Amino acid sequence: MIFNQIVAIHKLKKTYWKSLVSQKLNTWKAANEVFKSLAHLSVEEAQNHLQSMDIKDIAVKEIVAQLLQSSLHTDEFVTHKLINFPNTNKDTDGQVTEGQQLDQYELIKEIGCGGMARVFLARRIRADNQKPVAIKVFNTHNSTELLKHFIAEQQILANLSHPNIVSMHHGGTSDAGDSFLVMELIENASDIDHYVKQHAMGKYTIIEMIVKAASAIAYAHGQLVIHRDIKPSNILIDQQGEVKVVDFGIAKLIDQVPANNPLQTIMALTPTYASPEQINQQSISVQTDIYSLALVTIKLITGKTPLATNRTINACSQDEHHLEQILKQSMFDKDLKNVLKKATRTDPIQRYKSMQQFADDLVAWQKQEPVSATPDTLVYQVKKFAHRRTALFATLVTLFITLSIGMLLLSWQYNKIKVEALKAQQVKNFMLDSFESTDPDITQGESISANQLLETAALKLNSDLAMDQQIKFELLQTIGIAYSKLGDLAVSLKHINQSLDIRPNNSKSLSHKVLLLFELSRFDELTRLVDSIEIANLPQADQDRIYRTKAKLLSRKAEFPAAIELMESLRQNHQGTELDHVLNQQLLAELYFYQSNPQRSIEIIELLLAQPQINHNHMAVMDINRDLAEYYIELGDYEHALATLEKLVKSQQRVLGSQHPILAKTLKLLGSSYMHVGDFEKAKNRLQQSFKMNQKIYGENSLQSGYDLNTLAIISH
Repeated sequence: MIFNQIVAIHKLKKTYWKSLVSQKLNTWKAANEVFKSLAHLSVEEAQNHLQSMDIKDIAVKEIVAQLLQSSLHTDEFVTHKLINFPNTNKDTDGQVTEGQQLDQYELIKEIGCGGMARVFLARRIRADNQKPVAIKVFNTHNSTELLKHFIAEQQILANLSHPNIVSMHHGGTSDAGDSFLVMELIENASDIDHYVKQHAMGKYTIIEMIVKAASAIAYAHGQLVIHRDIKPSNILIDQQGEVKVVDFGIAKLIDQVPANNPLQTIMALTPTYASPEQINQQSISVQTDIYSLALVTIKLITGKTPLATNRTINACSQDEHHLEQILKQSMFDKDLKNVLKKATRTDPIQRYKSMQQFADDLVAWQKQEPVSATPDTLVYQVKKFAHRRTALFATLVTLFITLSIGMLLLSWQYNKIKVEALKAQQVKNFMLDSFESTDPDITQGESISANQLLETAALKLNSDLAMDQQIKFELLQTIGIAYSKLGDLAVSLKHINQSLDIRPNNSKSLSHKVLLLFELSRFDELTRLVDSIEIANLPQADQDRIYRTKAKLLSRKAEFPAAIELMESLRQNHQGTELDHVLNQQLLAELYFYQSNPQRSIEIIELLLAQPQINHNHMAVMDINRDLAEYYIELGDYEHALATLEKLVKSQQRVLGSQHPILAKTLKLLGSSYMHVGDFEKAKNRLQQSFKMNQKIYGENSLQSGYDLNTLAIISH
């Protein structure tokens, strides 16, 4: 009995909610019809007209009043799905159609349609040699407001001449009263978001296109023009891949923008990409376009609509928080994230002062130079500089920055917790003691090598029993990794093990230990360690490092198909850093080479090097180029091998300097390649360069110098 009563109550509730939803939907539909009838008016005119309308349902009238008061405080769903404004005048009598003559032009085909105008592909009548044009025909009949838009756009486009802005030829009005603009035709154009998605473009290429759009808009700002409707559909890409900013239909001349609360037509912006000041009917400035272009940038890189659709309801109060989450989830690097955060501040005063400043920061990010949006600290400047210098210098600077950051962070907490002050003092003393060996009074003119500096730091660290364990762990890990980059693997493993004594489950130290055990041929210990690690739970970079080592271990056992399968799977499902992606591809190519398939190795490397986001000045990428040359040599393709090696030598000289063991290794391979093709003069020259470097770095009796002398002797013979 009770069960039947519960079922009956549930059915009554369901019926009630269905009725309520149906009633709400009918109310919205009625409000939508009223709102469409007012869409061609300005906000003030629409509000006055609404008051005189005989609407019996008070709820309908209130909804329309709220939409008018917010001047497009609807989201894009309402704009496109309910209002359906672009099709309002589709069947209006007297409207121009395809095949019709307009002034001196024949309208061939309609190629676009919007709320205020339609766009046709057209050609000039009685002209032998001509290019097709685009004609924008305005729906100005019986609408003073739309006629004003036509006159404004004609005035604005006439004063703009920029390679990335669609150019206007002329404008006019036909005998039938149709207002039109004759403009440059952008053939086979795509909206920028469709173009990016279709070509699967990376961040660097996207930013390159955004910089071009920013340059065009900055030029318009210089001509006192604010676009006011920057969105993906108004940034087109032509068939040559060139950027074109279009649709200045609602643009404003800066010297004509009212000081406060300028009038807007109801359909005068796109809410998803509009700035807060547009949504809230505040003063418009060049910062308005900066905000919208930054939102477009976020959309292109993340593939997600950057702002919530309900932002108009809460007057954009949650915009900054929402964007912060988008940037955080999408793995933006720090500098690019800061640039986009600054460009999308709710308060226009906190944004970039000009579109050119925004573009300059994007260009600086592309070049790995400091950006103004990131606080200009010494540590920041050194890090940016390190990206463009040698691997050895980067190792030392990284160590110094790690110590400095530790000291600064501890110093910052000094006023809150006295214990933290002691930690800061410990780091400070360690730095001073470690770098004391560089004092000229101590060295007496003798240069200090990276190994000597690291050795001094390690001795000081092990002798300091009072140092905080967390700090000690981070320093031991950093020193261990630095030793591995310098090639001293046994000492590197020693310090990595010491870091694991403090934090046994640290994934970064574990993954580096796995790699070091393989390089030191301690395979039994390596197998036990790998079996004990739950790899799937580790961060992606540490997973990649361990999987690469497992693949090497399989290849050592001649289990090449299993090793290749592992690396192919890692390549297809990779979600880590670009550096790990490069290293994974390098190992995969190497495995195919071991399988006597150098052609497949070449295909993998060439495809990787062609990717636009690859940094060709990175050490890992330089190593890949040397591998590629060796694969060419294996196939007897010395022409490509020599070209690759010559280019690589120039890159290494620029990045590593004129005296570096890696450069010497490349010169040796280049000299041997010239010898194989019979160019003994060039072979001798390159091998002598390698010998001089190895002699200076390792000594005259070193194995490296001996290899060079042996090859030179063969050439002389």
